[in-house]
Amino acid sequence: MKTAIVTGTSGGIGRSLAMKLASEYKVILVARSREKLKRVQTDIEESGGQAEIIVADLTSNECRQKLYRQAKGKQIDLLINNAGVGGQARFTEQDKAKIQTIIDLNITALTEICRHFAPNMKSGQAVINIASAVSFFPAPSVAVYAASKAYVLSFSEALCEELKSNGVHVMALCPGLTKTGFDSAADMQRSAVYSMRNLPGPDEVADYALNALARKKVVAIHGTTNKIGIFFLRFIPSSLTRSIAKRMMTR
Repeated sequence: MKTAIVTGTSGGIGRSLAMKLASEYKVILVARSREKLKRVQTDIEESGGQAEIIVADLTSNECRQKLYRQAKGKQIDLLINNAGVGGQARFTEQDKAKIQTIIDLNITALTEICRHFAPNMKSGQAVINIASAVSFFPAPSVAVYAASKAYVLSFSEALCEELKSNGVHVMALCPGLTKTGFDSAADMQRSAVYSMRNLPGPDEVADYALNALARKKVVAIHGTTNKIGIFFLRFIPSSLTRSIAKRMMTR
């Protein structure tokens, strides 16, 4: 049986991805909450799948080393870097520790995890890095988060090209706002954009992601509205893009 690592699997898109992969993969579940991981593991095993858990705060180098130790000797067929964190606030008012956490998890951990596993991946194997619809434009009130996801998008596209000769595919998944615990944790539920749309659930996004991976998409933007909006960004002056984004992200 093939093996997949999915980070950030205690809920939301990560949990949905893990559940859907369990019919074909043994899934290694990675997140901070042992209790939530155990629930996901139980759900997978009750549906006939196999799962193991690794309790780890991936902002910690020590915990990342724990992940590498527990995965040692396993051939990883699919790596999904889903763990991420956000936060809505004016940059000058945002907690400095929160800013550092966003950078440590969304950029440092994702990059290091790719660096650890990618060299040993073989033809037909793949990486999915979770970016965002805000990867494509500067977003006031979520400035650091948006910048971190722009990094994920750029990094993933470049890595895909580098690993192409090895037969390893890399995809950046770019969902918009989704009905998950992330939005509440990131304090996004009071933004104008959150209240103006019927948001998709994590199962819908997970289905889209796996279908996009099967089609070998490099950049997978979920949602017709997101795709259209991102397409037209190229025709809009950057000053107008920033102004629109500010209104959308303001509480």
